[in-house]
Amino acid sequence: DSFITSEHEGEKLAAAALCVGVGSFSDPRHVQGLAHFLEHMIFMGSKKYPRENEYDSFISKCGGFDNAVTDLEETTFYFEIDEAHLDGALDRFASLFTEPLMLRDSVCRERDAVESEFQTNKNRFTPAREQLIASLGNDDHPISLFSWGNLKTLKNNISDDELYKELHKFQRQHYSAHRMHFAVQARMSLDELESLTVKHFSSIPSNQLPA
Repeated sequence: DSFITSEHEGEKLAAAALCVGVGSFSDPRHVQGLAHFLEHMIFMGSKKYPRENEYDSFISKCGGFDNAVTDLEETTFYFEIDEAHLDGALDRFASLFTEPLMLRDSVCRERDAVESEFQTNKNRFTPAREQLIASLGNDDHPISLFSWGNLKTLKNNISDDELYKELHKFQRQHYSAHRMHFAVQARMSLDELESLTVKHFSSIPSNQLPA
């Protein structure tokens, strides 16, 4: 699904977001934090733009901002950028979902990044609250899982080969067009924005598997 708006006043900033209908509630019990780890790995290049962090670099170089967040039942990727660079940004952005690389060589580096994020945030209020809620949850409910992921869940409890296989399996199963919602806003006509959306996002594969 796509949501397109057109603004003709204010700053010449464009913004876009893509929400995938899967989050940490779908983590396998033996690979807790996998949805969050996949969020990181998606940025590690695509078949069209194989250089790691090409998307991030382009957004930053053009004075924009991008981020992503993994929630319980959805994962959202978003950016804002000067309108003049929207076409190039959407091309790189869409390629991450059309043909992501997620190379084996990137796994260790991004796993360390997830560990660093965990160590930085573990004593802050929100993560502490989330873990308290998890500890009180029913063991049979996914709320009891460790959604952040760290070296314990992504390295100590699983081999690199198995993690690599689970990562690609999770992506193929859940990152499907029929489970995605896309929104874009810019000071362009609705026809122009629709054309850009079709141009860049119509190639995202859809497996039609149930959630």
